[in-house]
Amino acid sequence: MESGPAPADNGRPNGPRLRIRYGPRAYFKGVVAAYLAWLAAGFAVAAFFATVLRTPSAFDDWWLIATFGGTLALIFCMPLALLLGLSLRRVGALSAHLAAFAAVFAAFGYAGSALYLPAGGPAFHLAAGLLTGACAAFGRWLVRRDVEILWTRRLPPSPGR
Repeated sequence: MESGPAPADNGRPNGPRLRIRYGPRAYFKGVVAAYLAWLAAGFAVAAFFATVLRTPSAFDDWWLIATFGGTLALIFCMPLALLLGLSLRRVGALSAHLAAFAAVFAAFGYAGSALYLPAGGPAFHLAAGLLTGACAAFGRWLVRRDVEILWTRRLPPSPGR
């Protein structure tokens, strides 16, 4: 039997391993972009309600949501984005990253909306969740060129150990 290095594929224990490295610049760029997109989308929804549906308090509601949502984003969403980014370091597909960010933040947006604005109704909570998820995925998509993709190779244990 011939001995030698293991084939260079991802399924082998000694094969190359994918690792994605996020820097602080990418993290803060994604967080700021997602938050600004969330504010702009919320403002667009408020403008739609104010002009088309003639809801007089739409901008007051938007300001209230933006204030409390911004506080929640600082307290909960920034660490959640960091943990999600760190947990996805071994996943190479950008589509998987976008889907994970969209799903996790859509669920968080739905739950936050349902807890803090229960009078909004299920359709409002669903819209808030989808908007939050889409903005989080947009923030992750925006930093797609600011991450470093590394292929590392695990070395087999030395015979002396």
